[in-house]
Amino acid sequence: MAVIIPVDTYMKGINMNVQLITSLDEVVPLLSAADLPSSDLADKDNLVMFGIYDNNRLIASAGIEMQATTGLLRSVVVNQAYRHQGMAKLLVSSAEQWAKDHGLKELYLLTTTASEFFNALGYDVVVRNEVPQQIKETTQFSQLCPCSSLVMNKQI
Repeated sequence: MAVIIPVDTYMKGINMNVQLITSLDEVVPLLSAADLPSSDLADKDNLVMFGIYDNNRLIASAGIEMQATTGLLRSVVVNQAYRHQGMAKLLVSSAEQWAKDHGLKELYLLTTTASEFFNALGYDVVVRNEVPQQIKETTQFSQLCPCSSLVMNKQI
């Protein structure tokens, strides 16, 4: 697997570097354990997934679903046993840098539980009906995430 961002952080016995996930099959159990949607992953040719591994086991992930110059940050999850070590922040930062390097100008996300976390990373709540049409048309926005989900945005 290729290292996406040259990050080599050692935290609590885990050498954390963000890598490109090459098999979506390993993401599904991680998302399912956190009650996050995964049913549309296989249908996405515009999805890039990033992960952190511990002994070849995926323990954290984040994805960018690309829509022209806008992206949907999705599937941000850390295995319960590895939380509160900075992995989600590292993954989001790496995904944002990758998105910026690949011409994306802004990211949107949907969340029901992590708005404070994303706000601390510079994401702001936006009105649902003001989201660009290409984001509204994603399966995540239109079908998988409840209408009660907050929509957040960040210019990158």
